Amino acid sequence: MRPLLAAALLALAPLGLSACAGFQPLHATGPSQAAFSDIVVDVRDGDDEADRAAGFLIRQRLADRIQPGGEPLYRLVVTPRSRRVGIGLTGQEFATRFDGEITASWELL
Repeated sequence: MRPLLAAALLALAPLGLSACAGFQPLHATGPSQAAFSDIVVDVRDGDDEADRAAGFLIRQRLADRIQPGGEPLYRLVVTPRSRRVGIGLTGQEFATRFDGEITASWELL
């Protein structure tokens, strides 16, 4: 029983020590948002309604993370593309289920 307890404590010790290493997740507030305060985001409209919907979702996610704080030095231009791929086909070759795929090309100017 004692060797099992010692092995468990030895296995969990690095987890306790890594909490002191200064780890900060990307979604935390504070200094990580200050790093992006000089970027303005420009999400371009796509070719159709699905691209515009994808652009709206991307714009909302980026607005949570990037909030310009003054005179922007950089411009992030994002162009979304959306497409649907039929994955469930009937005997008559009609798609009954779809996978949605969103890709985005971006430029940092």
